[in-house]
Amino acid sequence: MQQVNGKNLCEYCFSDMQESDQFCSSCGLGKENYSADPGALAVGEILAGKYLIGKTLGRGGFGITYLGFDIPGNRKVLLIPRFLLITITISSFKVFDVVRVMTNGGPGNSTDVLVTYIYRYAFQMNAKVGYASAAGTVLLIIMMILTYLYFKVLNKRIYYQ
Repeated sequence: MQQVNGKNLCEYCFSDMQESDQFCSSCGLGKENYSADPGALAVGEILAGKYLIGKTLGRGGFGITYLGFDIPGNRKVLLIPRFLLITITISSFKVFDVVRVMTNGGPGNSTDVLVTYIYRYAFQMNAKVGYASAAGTVLLIIMMILTYLYFKVLNKRIYYQ
């Protein structure tokens, strides 16, 4: 049971509970019969001082989805780690060191990625700085488009009453 804004709530589904209840009458869960998903955030953890983490709803391509409780808004919300998705995508473009150390882009530039391509044109291919700058701008535009799409697609929130 979690005390939020003067109410006793189930830590898993955020339904109202009595202090004497061991199990939630809505979801039937309690500390004894809830098995946490490995790698998931702990039930009862507070994110950004605003969201209370409830039970794990599932895993998917976007990460782990949680039932959450918006403390200031006093309502249930669905929490999808959008920031994590954007960070992983940006990190996937930052593989310069691995490619440079392991293969140097070879054999025949078969392991080149956009970042090593930019480096090669900026510093090795007779210093074609303008060409490398254009490729860097293309990388920036790709990242901006992907970030915009993530925010548009993942900005849909579900509120429970």
